[in-house]
Amino acid sequence: ARALAEAVASLEGVADALAGARPGARRRAVHDHLLATAVAAVITRERTVVLCAGDGVWGINGELRVIRAEGNAPAYPAYRLLRDAGAASDVVVWDGPTGDVDALLLATDGAAELLGRDAACVPGTDEPVLPPARWHEAGPFFRNPHALGRYLVRLARDDQSIDWGAGAVRRGNGLLRDDTTAVVLRRRGADADDGRR
Repeated sequence: ARALAEAVASLEGVADALAGARPGARRRAVHDHLLATAVAAVITRERTVVLCAGDGVWGINGELRVIRAEGNAPAYPAYRLLRDAGAASDVVVWDGPTGDVDALLLATDGAAELLGRDAACVPGTDEPVLPPARWHEAGPFFRNPHALGRYLVRLARDDQSIDWGAGAVRRGNGLLRDDTTAVVLRRRGADADDGRR
């Protein structure tokens, strides 16, 4: 609760700067610029706490959970600036021993679009999509800090190709319609494929 209160206090100054002295501009500034999900984790030697204010995806050891909001109206932290009823409240979604955590996924709600699409391919390829529950198994995501971001871009990209035999242009939509940000952590040595121990 304290972390959420401190985050909201920081947003207060941002909202005021965006609004300036214009009457009614603060509400508009909050709605236009500050309604966003916060998904985070605090990890110590003893405990791991996962927090989510808004909507998103989180998972421990490949077991994923999706936090959705009714009517697509998530309880974003910035609603507290407006004193709206939709303000974020309880943000701790998991609290347990760090020893139980071998892998951790934190993502915005866009990652939920990939769940249950086990037969899908990366747009424009025959490469099967790696489900988010298995991202912690992908060595390249840990060898290169940009690999996961590039993978998300590939999944979001629309595909267009020419079928010369049919004389037609084939178009396909990307798999991610919503913006998607993700972080994957795993205990060192959890997979020899990452090149590090």
